[in-house]
Amino acid sequence: MSNMSFNFGTPKTTAPSMFSMTSPTNTSWGSTQPSAGFSLGNNTQPASTGFSLGGTTQASTGFSLGGTTQASTGFSLGATNQPATGFSLGTTPASTGFSLGTTQASNAFSLGTTQTSTGFSLGATSTVSTGFSLAGTTQASTGFSLATTQASTALPLTTTSASTGFSLGTTPATTGFSLGATPASTGGFSLGTTPAVSTGFSLAGTTQASTGFSLATTQASTGFSLATTKASTGFSLGTTPAVSTSFSLGTASTTGFSLSSSATTTAQASSIQTTAAITTQAPPATSQSDSQSSTVQPTNFQQLIDLINNWTVSLENQEKQFLNQANEITVWDNMLTNQSTKLVKLYDILEQKEKEQVDIENELDFLLSQQKELEDCLVPLEQELQSAEVLSSLNNEREPIYKAAQEIDNQVKQMSGDIKEIVNNLNKANSKKDSDDDLDTICRILNCHMTALQYIEHNAENLSSMVSEVNEEHSRFLTAANDNSFMSSFRK
Repeated sequence: MSNMSFNFGTPKTTAPSMFSMTSPTNTSWGSTQPSAGFSLGNNTQPASTGFSLGGTTQASTGFSLGGTTQASTGFSLGATNQPATGFSLGTTPASTGFSLGTTQASNAFSLGTTQTSTGFSLGATSTVSTGFSLAGTTQASTGFSLATTQASTALPLTTTSASTGFSLGTTPATTGFSLGATPASTGGFSLGTTPAVSTGFSLAGTTQASTGFSLATTQASTGFSLATTKASTGFSLGTTPAVSTSFSLGTASTTGFSLSSSATTTAQASSIQTTAAITTQAPPATSQSDSQSSTVQPTNFQQLIDLINNWTVSLENQEKQFLNQANEITVWDNMLTNQSTKLVKLYDILEQKEKEQVDIENELDFLLSQQKELEDCLVPLEQELQSAEVLSSLNNEREPIYKAAQEIDNQVKQMSGDIKEIVNNLNKANSKKDSDDDLDTICRILNCHMTALQYIEHNAENLSSMVSEVNEEHSRFLTAANDNSFMSSFRK
């Protein structure tokens, strides 16, 4: 019965209808009976139509990754000795299907065919491939190689003539659909280099030599290209030195790690395992192109002049903008300088005022200390004044007399002032009248009265002085009498 499931190693199963990694009745990577599904193991049955990673099968029409088969019509990664008409990644001497292994002749879809392989190889052939191929064909491969091709007349993705490192395919010349080609030798990891001219659709480019890790290097491309390079000695995803007149995602030169376009790379080669392959087959053949070729159109002198003029105009505009911005910066700088000068002056004034404030505070502190000392001096004086002795009787008598004299003096001064004012008013009123007028007579009488009053005042003052003298004499007399009485009493 047929097996439609995925397994790593099942001996013989009846009919599982689901995807399976293992089977309960298998303990090895043995051979399979008939297998129509995906398998990583080996079964010992004589017919296999599924995927297998190893083991020997009688007939395989499915996908297989390993093992040797006598007749394989499916995909296989193992080695086969019998003709294979299916998809295979293994090595087969004769295969008419898709194969990554070694085949002598391949007329179907193949990732690479080889005739003799002494190392790890997914496929290399020395004969001609007339079918759809993702890799090329080589005669001998002693290292790790996915596919190398000497000549391809079908639709190649990558072709190569000689490879000394890890390579997915190189080709010397192609005019059709190509994912990358290399013509010369690759000393490192390469996905495709081509030395010749590519005029068709290309995802990689064409180059002369690649000694490092490269996904695609090209020399010249006139068709659709994602990356073109001339020579790459380091890790590169696409370089080109030549002229590209068609659609291209990047053409430039690189000396190191590059993802788009570069001319030359000098980085260290990233090699997984070197391969020495020598091709002795026929010269490369050409295939029909999927896109029409286009001629290379170099830049003329007029375009160069226009480009330089555009650059000059752009440079002048940028220079003007730069000068305008520089002038603005100068204005702002001058403004900042002036403001900084004003701030410095203001700071100096502030420091001076702070010093003056400190001086004033010191003076106020000094005044407070003096006031406190004065208060301390007045307190004992007030206490002494309150405790002074009572005035004597004479002092008590002199005090009211002195007060009465002051009151009389004040009254006399007030009366004299009033009289002078009256006289002046009368003189003003009667200045233009006749001297024989009665008012003049009254004025003269009043003047006489004033004179008499003044005389009386003068005499009153004299009398008061005389009274004071008499009082003094009286006090002296009393004092003397007291003294005499005291002396007489003391003598007695």
